[in-house]
Amino acid sequence: MSRPTFSSGSRALPFRRSTLCLALWAGFVSVAGAQEQAAGSTPPPAAQDQSGDADIDSALDEILNGDIGNTAPAEAPAAAAAPADAATPPAAAPPAQVDATAPGPAEESFEELETIPVLAREQQEPQSLPEPSQRGQIEEIVVTATKREQSVRDIPMTVDVLTGDKLEQQGARELQDFVDQVPGLQIQDVAVTGSRKIVIRGIAPDNTTNQTVGVLLGDIPLGDPIGSYTVVDPDTWDLATVEVLKGPQGSLFGASSLAGVIRYVPQAPKLETWEGKAFTEWATVKDGGSAPTYGAALNLPVGSTLAFRLSGVSEQRPGIIDIDNPLRQEKDVDEARKWSGRAMVLWQPTDRLTVNAWYTAQERKADEAFYVTNFDADYTRYDAPQSSPTERYFDLSTLDVRYEFDWATLVSLTAYQTKQNRFDFDGSYALAAPLGELGLTVGRTKRDVDAKGMMQELRLVSPDGGDWTWQAGAFYSVYDASVASDIYTPVPLLPRLRAAFNLLPPALRDSVLSERGVSIGRQTLDPLEASEAALFGELSRRLGSVTVTLGGRLYSTEVSGVSTTSGLIPVLTTRELKSVEPLDVKDKGFSPKLAVAWQATDDMLVYGSVSRGFQYGGVNAVAIPNPNSAVPPTYKSSTLWAYEAGVRTDWLDRSLRLDLSAYYQRWSDAQVSQVAPPAEAYIDNVGEVEVKGVELSLRYLLPIEGLLLETSGGYLDSRTAAEFKDGDGEPVPAGSTMPNAPRLQASASLSYSRLFSDVWSTSTALQFSHNGFAWGSVQHQGRLEARNMLNFNFSLTRTDLSFIPTLGLIVNNITDERKMVSATKNAEDDTFADLVNWTVGYTRPRAVILRFGVDFK
Repeated sequence: MSRPTFSSGSRALPFRRSTLCLALWAGFVSVAGAQEQAAGSTPPPAAQDQSGDADIDSALDEILNGDIGNTAPAEAPAAAAAPADAATPPAAAPPAQVDATAPGPAEESFEELETIPVLAREQQEPQSLPEPSQRGQIEEIVVTATKREQSVRDIPMTVDVLTGDKLEQQGARELQDFVDQVPGLQIQDVAVTGSRKIVIRGIAPDNTTNQTVGVLLGDIPLGDPIGSYTVVDPDTWDLATVEVLKGPQGSLFGASSLAGVIRYVPQAPKLETWEGKAFTEWATVKDGGSAPTYGAALNLPVGSTLAFRLSGVSEQRPGIIDIDNPLRQEKDVDEARKWSGRAMVLWQPTDRLTVNAWYTAQERKADEAFYVTNFDADYTRYDAPQSSPTERYFDLSTLDVRYEFDWATLVSLTAYQTKQNRFDFDGSYALAAPLGELGLTVGRTKRDVDAKGMMQELRLVSPDGGDWTWQAGAFYSVYDASVASDIYTPVPLLPRLRAAFNLLPPALRDSVLSERGVSIGRQTLDPLEASEAALFGELSRRLGSVTVTLGGRLYSTEVSGVSTTSGLIPVLTTRELKSVEPLDVKDKGFSPKLAVAWQATDDMLVYGSVSRGFQYGGVNAVAIPNPNSAVPPTYKSSTLWAYEAGVRTDWLDRSLRLDLSAYYQRWSDAQVSQVAPPAEAYIDNVGEVEVKGVELSLRYLLPIEGLLLETSGGYLDSRTAAEFKDGDGEPVPAGSTMPNAPRLQASASLSYSRLFSDVWSTSTALQFSHNGFAWGSVQHQGRLEARNMLNFNFSLTRTDLSFIPTLGLIVNNITDERKMVSATKNAEDDTFADLVNWTVGYTRPRAVILRFGVDFK
């Protein structure tokens, strides 16, 4: 249909007349389009001549002068009526707007307006206008999960999205605060190594193995490509969204996205907009401590082409672990202190050039890790005569430059990051728990990791909206780390005893002694390097209602390192004072992707996809070696093929959304952590893993205005597909359930928002989650119990002020459920009892949070 021309000869219509004509034309276009679709053909646009323009001008003059009561309503054409089953009302101006310039009832004026000649069409039977819909519609969420802006409803894979506003209302600060809301997503912290295992759809990394899930800030990967030394957990303050992409993302995001990706997307600076927000919280944990949190964000425009956005958070996370030991009695020793900050600048000197630069940093410290050594849900440690401090830090600098050509957008993404992870754990519970309970520290484990990384990505992205869309790019990253580990026995009188040790040969003395005490086993990886180079791309073709996407990534990876081992046990077992071993492993391959999406109706999308992901291989560095063992020096990359089919549907004028997906995954050369006697921890590739599952999600705006029901759930079966032997030589049979993979997981929330008195608004939400039981290891050791969690939040907001204050109340774990969520066995042989060598994590007890925030718009 041709674009309308609002003119009479060479004379432009006045502003009021043009506006009214534009509104009426919008209504005509929507109605005419509906009729043409019903007729099965689209007639050519009517020619516009001078007489037609004169008729329009004359009719508009009558309307704008208020003289519209002389036209009989019977002349209103049926074309002005929308079909009875229209999803949304016509785009024409509502009756109240038209009546503002004319006397008489609004309904009569609206009917009379439709006699304007430009709307005249063939004579048809008159139809009544539909009642405007009183039901709201579920809002569309636009994400950049595919490295282009796209509605989440149009992406042919499962993407769960949590908005930053929702996370703020819940008081979420870390991943563990919202992980239960995403079906198929699990986390487990491993106390003895300080690492974290993130699991999507049953593809779980084992202790110390490479991650299977990528963590990104924007498009920048934050995880270690090898070793899982530092899994960054960004604070959720001032985020736009958190996007969980399920299934392999190897074609766009490369290694470390074997099972999926978690993307933290910050709020971007806004041009010509002054705004800010701030909050303070006070959290109290049952049987634990209390602590405050503060945060602020400010958007500062400079002229029309430059804007800054600054945000920061200072948090104290209340502790709940108590120490009861003859030499140490303390309360709430696991209290964590965290700060994070972000500075961003947006410069847009022209419509074509956009430059984004930002810097973010975060640090987290605690005097004790959040774990205990019992299976009784007792948050007290009796075998910790000394503290176990941890410290994690990361910073990231990013430069994002985009230039829009007529045919594509060129994107240059450059990033540099540094990370430190340091811990010094009291390991008395693992070596000799009875002695630890008496107050004697027999062993500690210290690790210092310093890492840095750089990445560069260049890509071309086609414009949106055409039948063909594509993107192609090149990627390069390099990672460099120094890892120093020491299992040692502290000797308080070591300076005085050093004279006695001086009787030993200097080389032997240096091998078994350090400034901390006697080294049982000391190992360093320095340097430890990893690199990835890749070419990637995606091409989509729309064929009517079907869109086909082909993608792929051609990659090459390399991991190398120099392992140096010393210490008392290595000297005794290998007869060598120090062993140095260079290690190297390379891999290359191609990860393809195929996706088909069929827009069956306006309210139904059916899709299917096949994709492949890969995971870095690596090198084994054994701190306490056994010369008679057959520990492999390296382990291979693993690959995952995933097949998914799903349907997305909208119902009841898009107030109800129901989505269903089913998937099958096959993981080859899975990486599993092994322990060979006496304490040789290493990584090996074992057989295959098969995963099958379904996921269902529903969002429903109920007939009561402001009432929203959201529910989602998943069932998965993740098992080994072939038998293998663990480090003790014991068989792990085919069909063994993979760790951290509960069969059933579900969540539901009921929220209600209401505006009253024109100045006050409230928001209330009740959220429930269920996790079925799972195993802590592939050997089925450490049963993680099923748990049900219930959370509540309420907020009251004053909306008529220049600043908008909000008072909130948040209660997490209302029923004070205390269930085991992680269990790690740190050695194969129990020395004294079944509980020795285990570290156990439980859910956090009930927490009450009072929150006060203000928004400046």
